[in-house]
Amino acid sequence: MKKYTHTIYILIVGGLLSILAIDFLGIAWGTQEMYISCQQEDIVYDYFGPYCLRVHRHSQLFSSDYTILVSRYDDSNYGYLFAYPISTYPSAEDISTIKTTWEDSGITLSLPHSVDISIAKEKFIGGR
Repeated sequence: MKKYTHTIYILIVGGLLSILAIDFLGIAWGTQEMYISCQQEDIVYDYFGPYCLRVHRHSQLFSSDYTILVSRYDDSNYGYLFAYPISTYPSAEDISTIKTTWEDSGITLSLPHSVDISIAKEKFIGGR
């Protein structure tokens, strides 16, 4: 019985360490699109449009990360990607207050807590 108890302890500790390593490495269990805004028809970029700006939530075991992606309308996996710039991650109420302004020169993203981000069109047209 003592031989099996030692093996069980090793399996439990190994499993817990694996779970912590997976979370530490940032491996996401799932991705959810929290916000999307697509360019209007009167805004025309020269390459591969139309484009959309998306806020994604990447769920991990003990935490979540948020990213902002500007990509073609039909491809939510490839484009200009950067981390959500506010250390406090957004609530559902915060997400509902996000505003996106599409202009000929690029995009202005207004986030909660008076954070504005300008993204020049050269950063996202044609891919990354």
